[in-house]
Amino acid sequence: MQDLLTVREEVRLWNQDLLDRPQLIAATKRDLVGELDPLPGLERAGARLGLRVVPVSAVTGAGLVELKRALWALVSQPEAEGVATPLS
Repeated sequence: MQDLLTVREEVRLWNQDLLDRPQLIAATKRDLVGELDPLPGLERAGARLGLRVVPVSAVTGAGLVELKRALWALVSQPEAEGVATPLS
């Protein structure tokens, strides 16, 4: 998924340290998916990068509880794992 790689490259160019922080992929607008669903490809790309993909739809509410839980799990990780909190 080229968009994912492009965003990660932009983040790397801005601040490489951000890529070392906990992250996930929120696959949004799932209510608008047509015949060609990009989710399987996004999940493969995420798996290659070690990133969890959480499909969500703000319109239907599908996946929002799972996304909240996944985000909470990420921000609850102890700083002892080498994740700095302030941006430098």
